[in-house]
Amino acid sequence: MKDKFPNEFPFWARLKIEKRRTSLVIDETAVLDKKKKKYVPGFVHRETVSQDKEGNKDYEKIFPNPEKGVQKPMYLKRPKKLPKKFFKPHNKVLDMPSFLNERYKKNNDKK
Repeated sequence: MKDKFPNEFPFWARLKIEKRRTSLVIDETAVLDKKKKKYVPGFVHRETVSQDKEGNKDYEKIFPNPEKGVQKPMYLKRPKKLPKKFFKPHNKVLDMPSFLNERYKKNNDKK
């Protein structure tokens, strides 16, 4: 199991809140921490779900599923921002679809 996040975007991580869902981290930004009432380092991410809600056009379908052996497609929600403390490195090896790599690799050139 990895103990650090990768240096390049995008990468897969686990959310430490709610159902500990897989999340696609696509960028880094300052985020307002509601408890501390100040800006802290954070990630822009897209949470994954396994089912598309009927009629919901906000979900992007990812097929084949990045998790090996899973036949059902994965769906990505709209991007959101959360402090880094809510993420941990992913405990599984997941494939990164090439179109996601191409779309979000520009976020590595901000420095």
